[in-house]
Amino acid sequence: MGFSGYLAGVISGAEAASQKRETTIEHEGAKQHTREEKNVSNEISKLESELNEMTAKGKNLDALARYYADDCTFEEGDGSKRTSRKAQHDHLSRFFASLKRFNDATLHGQATGDDVSMSEWTFDMTGGDGRPIVWNEVLVRRWKGNQVIAERFYTAQSPR
Repeated sequence: MGFSGYLAGVISGAEAASQKRETTIEHEGAKQHTREEKNVSNEISKLESELNEMTAKGKNLDALARYYADDCTFEEGDGSKRTSRKAQHDHLSRFFASLKRFNDATLHGQATGDDVSMSEWTFDMTGGDGRPIVWNEVLVRRWKGNQVIAERFYTAQSPR
């Protein structure tokens, strides 16, 4: 290999190193962006876990006061909606008062993403008439900061 071949190899290597450096810089920017996203996602994951822990203990109304925005919207699987935390509080209060017993709440799993979280539950209750009620439900929550701004329920009632 002559000098010109050697020089072409050096230039080629320098171009490759330059491209690699640019890629590394772009990659470092992506790492920073990913770290920021992870921090937000980690915060939502932490809040989701706390909220679900309260739900599992039957502290739904306390969780509502702590984690939900005043103007949060709530949507049932049938499309009916409530448009404030107070409306949801009243709805839940009436519902719990109609039960003979709330037996158990089982969290099967939870996931978080970009300002969204999901949790899968089975709720075991006894209706006011003594009949068992079993709900399998997925709750999808939209977050803004540290508050839920929208929640949607996907529910299937299981016969017992």
